[in-house]
Amino acid sequence: MSETFALHKPLKRYNQKKLYGIALFILSGLAFATEDAIIKLIPDDFSLFQIIFFANLFSIIPILILIGLRREKIIFFKKNIFIHFLRSLFGLLTVLLFTGALRNISLSQTLTLSFSAPFFMIILSVFLLNKKINYYAIVGLFAGFLGVFIILFPDFGSFQLGSIMALLSGLTYASSLLIIEHLNVKEDNPSIHLYYIFISTCLMSIFIPFFWEPVTTRLLIQLIIIGALYGIGLTLLVSSLRLISVYLIAPFDYLSLVWMILFDYLLFNISLTSHMIVGMLIIVISGIYVSSESTKDI
Repeated sequence: MSETFALHKPLKRYNQKKLYGIALFILSGLAFATEDAIIKLIPDDFSLFQIIFFANLFSIIPILILIGLRREKIIFFKKNIFIHFLRSLFGLLTVLLFTGALRNISLSQTLTLSFSAPFFMIILSVFLLNKKINYYAIVGLFAGFLGVFIILFPDFGSFQLGSIMALLSGLTYASSLLIIEHLNVKEDNPSIHLYYIFISTCLMSIFIPFFWEPVTTRLLIQLIIIGALYGIGLTLLVSSLRLISVYLIAPFDYLSLVWMILFDYLLFNISLTSHMIVGMLIIVISGIYVSSESTKDI
């Protein structure tokens, strides 16, 4: 009896750790979705490069605040600088491709095609990280993707350049997550955050002089909020990947669609239809199913 209790306590802590990681990942998706909703409120004629540049620049504020609250040390010039560069490059490409797709095709098409990321994560983690595919993760992925199609099926049209950009953003996002998981083994959170912000901001600053436009007070406030949410989302994302495997949390990426549907309804007066409600329920239920089943034997 005592041996059973002794085994139960660490197992319970392990399951709580994974659930906490899932919760952080879901909150990171909410932060990113809120950021996207505010970006959508910015006029289309405002420079895309400028938005991303300021988002990276202002994201340093919440990251430094969190580092201070946690009293974490900031260490630069580590051996994994090339891996940091790759993570920054893939992260920046994801933002550019996704935001660019939004300006060429509908929001629903962009989100759906970018949700190819979980499938890319599964494939890449198997071949690059020698991960074993979990049955529950596969079931959750296909169930979640089914919910996405139920919601968005009426809006699909021809395959355009924006569609290719959205699909590629799924691949670059999956690559970025896998690199973060690799860095989490060797690096601390501050270095992962700050290297990304520094490298991506430097890369974007190359293009800024060619696309600079005047910034009004209202736009500046929006850009500061976007940057803050971006920094919070990055912090929550990296923290979640310290607690749980990247392929196991892949189905919860579909919850971003739920957040965006809610923002569409609240901010843009887009009412929910019956097929949207059914799709949302499938996405949420599939996420709960994966969460409850995966904690039993993984």
